[in-house]
Amino acid sequence: MRCFHSVRATVFIHFFKYHAVCTELFKESCHKKLSHYGWHKNTDTMKCDTIFELFAKYVCNKSVQDVEWLRKTLNTPYVRLESSKHTQFNIGDFGATEYIFNNSHAVLDNVNGGAVHMERNDFLRAFGDGTKWLAPAFNVWNAYGQSLCIDKDNNMYVQYCVHKDTRNNRGFTRDVVIAYWDAQKMAAKLAKKYDTMYIVSMDDSHSVYVSMRKGKPFTYVDFLKGIVTGHVYLDSGMVLNNPRYHSHWRCTHNPIISI
Repeated sequence: MRCFHSVRATVFIHFFKYHAVCTELFKESCHKKLSHYGWHKNTDTMKCDTIFELFAKYVCNKSVQDVEWLRKTLNTPYVRLESSKHTQFNIGDFGATEYIFNNSHAVLDNVNGGAVHMERNDFLRAFGDGTKWLAPAFNVWNAYGQSLCIDKDNNMYVQYCVHKDTRNNRGFTRDVVIAYWDAQKMAAKLAKKYDTMYIVSMDDSHSVYVSMRKGKPFTYVDFLKGIVTGHVYLDSGMVLNNPRYHSHWRCTHNPIISI
């Protein structure tokens, strides 16, 4: 079992408390900050001081609608339904800090003992099925000779071992590390998304909203523990001729409810 160190991440503040003496100019400034994250001014809801007041006034005992309605009404993207407790959970789309097909990959060059570079489509042909990259699990070698590992500083890597590649036409001629996730950057991304998360519960018939509570934090340490136990995994959607990474990290349960 690996020993995980606590990762300090900057707390990201998503909500603003308005005092009685606040001016309209200050409120408008807060609206602009919310709008930066895709949540726009709602004159009625902004009269309330906290998200719990918003819930009590505009959501509680109202008929269940989609999550996007909840997010708009509560002026926050950080809300989940309790009903997702036992379903697969999408943690986030977090591409690697470096791939060997990027223009710059200084950390990988250092790990590999020199520059190793290939074009993106060549990467997919070498380490995937020709059209898609099939990302590996932690500490397990897949048929394509790859495994996900974690170093002593909690950085994540995908390593390729030519002797673990079971294909007739092996993807590469030597062992190489092909992807790298920086621990501090991953911790910051998770903190930004999960330091403020709210769970909305429904009644037994799932017809009306009945309560809301603060969700449990989901940190990078929790993320790594999930990887080691197999509950967290990379579901890669990286495909040929598509520039997006589609690095979807998923969990077999909802960690902000049940972790």
